[in-house]
Amino acid sequence: SITQINMDNDSLTGTLDISSLTNLTYFSVQTNPMLNYIINPNSSQSIITYNVLNSGLTGTLDISGLTEFGGIFNVNSNSKLNYILNPSSNALVTQYITYSCGLMGTLDLKPLKNMSYIIWIQSNPSLNTVLFPNSSQNISSLYIDNCKLTGTLDISGLTGLSSDFRANGNTNLNYILNPSTNGMFSYYSINDCGLMGTLDLRPIKKLGGNVYLHTNPSLNTILFPDSSVAISSLQLYSSGLSGTLDISSLTGLSGSFVA
Repeated sequence: SITQINMDNDSLTGTLDISSLTNLTYFSVQTNPMLNYIINPNSSQSIITYNVLNSGLTGTLDISGLTEFGGIFNVNSNSKLNYILNPSSNALVTQYITYSCGLMGTLDLKPLKNMSYIIWIQSNPSLNTVLFPNSSQNISSLYIDNCKLTGTLDISGLTGLSSDFRANGNTNLNYILNPSTNGMFSYYSINDCGLMGTLDLRPIKKLGGNVYLHTNPSLNTILFPDSSVAISSLQLYSSGLSGTLDISSLTGLSGSFVA
């Protein structure tokens, strides 16, 4: 039985039907700009790689039947891909990459119970909502820049989040619910958004590196954690901060501070 497919740069067109390949574990058909649809199998095999980046995927990609879906999932740069139906899976997903697509409405990641390491969803200008699972796995890079996130972004269930979080350029994003995490942060950036009221960063106990919160004209208050981690750049300018700005708990602050 077939367990691997590699048809990168093969001029595939139209629909690729792999529904009968229930033992598939590796699937890569990237850089096929005329490939529009994939019919996936219902399979309990462990998926370690699923790559369809730089292709012509259109409408909905349904991977909901891949119940041991994990490893690397990369479908970036499919500008006509609007929706992804994810499977309910306990497998470890180490990369989930959907940037520069045409995702719209809601992307529901809750069925993927063990997301980890890299989650790149940025540059989907019609994507309004992302629903995240409760996962304690280490997530070192979460990018949701330049989408159309609206209302509240709830990442509170990602208790293993650390290192690099970016949600810049979401002008309708009003609130962020941060996770309680001991992970070390080197980059926390939500500039040029529509944050309002209070941003509570206290759950992020090791906030450090570059912290960019500028250009949020309706953001009135920021609550910082007690953190001795080195912060080399803290940028809060062009926001609506009022009253007292208390940064006394950031004992590792140095370098550039602009408010």
